[in-house]
Amino acid sequence: MDKETTDAAFWAVVKAIDTAEEQDQPLPTNVPQMIHHIFDADQHHLLTREKLTTNVTCMQPDESTGLAGAAAKMNYIFDDGDHKNLPLTEGRKCEDGECCDTC
Repeated sequence: MDKETTDAAFWAVVKAIDTAEEQDQPLPTNVPQMIHHIFDADQHHLLTREKLTTNVTCMQPDESTGLAGAAAKMNYIFDDGDHKNLPLTEGRKCEDGECCDTC
């Protein structure tokens, strides 16, 4: 299934479930099978789309961001959920002069 067909099938199943619930009827027998097919197609779309990723082990805190960057770093320290907003720059910060060549 292409992405548009998968999306249409998903919303058709949602509508069938909502209709059955409104009418106090059992779910149509094909709903579980359709959900399985939709999730398989969705997984296929997820695996085949373009991936934009960064290996965070090859990043280090950006030290050149000025006052705004310092504020972002402080927020990172006080809010664990804010780690995604920590300003980063490429490169690994080595300890004792030894770095691996992973990056």
